[in-house]
Amino acid sequence: MKTFDPKGKPKSWSIEITPKESKTISCFSTFLDCDTKVNVTNLPKTSVTDIFATVEKLKHDGMNPVPHITARTVIDEDDLARIVEKYATLEVSEVLIIAGNKFQPAGSFSSSSDLISSGVFEHFGIINLGVAGHPEGSPDITQQQLEDAIDQKNHLAASRGLNIFLETQFCFDAQRIIDWEKAIRDRGNSLPIRVGVAGPTKLLSLINFAIKAGVGPSLKFLIKERDKLTKLVHSYDPTDLILSLAPQFSPEANTCLESIHFYAFGGFRKTAEYAQELFK
Repeated sequence: MKTFDPKGKPKSWSIEITPKESKTISCFSTFLDCDTKVNVTNLPKTSVTDIFATVEKLKHDGMNPVPHITARTVIDEDDLARIVEKYATLEVSEVLIIAGNKFQPAGSFSSSSDLISSGVFEHFGIINLGVAGHPEGSPDITQQQLEDAIDQKNHLAASRGLNIFLETQFCFDAQRIIDWEKAIRDRGNSLPIRVGVAGPTKLLSLINFAIKAGVGPSLKFLIKERDKLTKLVHSYDPTDLILSLAPQFSPEANTCLESIHFYAFGGFRKTAEYAQELFK
């Protein structure tokens, strides 16, 4: 496997798992280093009870769970407080907050900024908060709204003493990520960025995930690289993408890029073992 140039390397990596897949793993510490950041997704029809159980299992196995909270599924501030209090009890140190795809909010919250502004997270001592970043835009929100949202999160971080970070949607085009980071930094962003990358995955499955997630532009870029096409017939390997981004993580680059976040479309254990080999 190719390795990083000493001049540039992401500080760390993280990965995510669904509560359903977590039930297939007897012990995370048998193949993951202690304190590995593992996001716990909150997909439609996933019960809060299953998310809590996954977080508890990860903590028991020595991991650093990062549960997702979806703003549009939270009924009210009391509902949010119950969720966050449970995570505080489990000694969760950070969460990822997303708006969610639900068109009609279940209550008064419709965005991650709404949840952050409630003050509930600080009340329970959780000040490390992740929010979504979109290098390729989003089918659900305009470009201006995305820019305004990043501005608002920078303001919330500075005014409330919160450690807010951006975690991006997965992307296949290194230059697009680099250009997006520079554009939002030029507009005043200082929030650290965890760059979303799809782990090793069968190409057909990855195309389906990409279409659902709205990352078509860089998917087209990937497929057009004809010299790689034969390699892509069966599977996708993110190594070249990550190594192309690596210099942007060096202090000399002066960017907000901090780490890599893996989307485990090809399976959690397979992706985790790939990441550990790459970063060893």
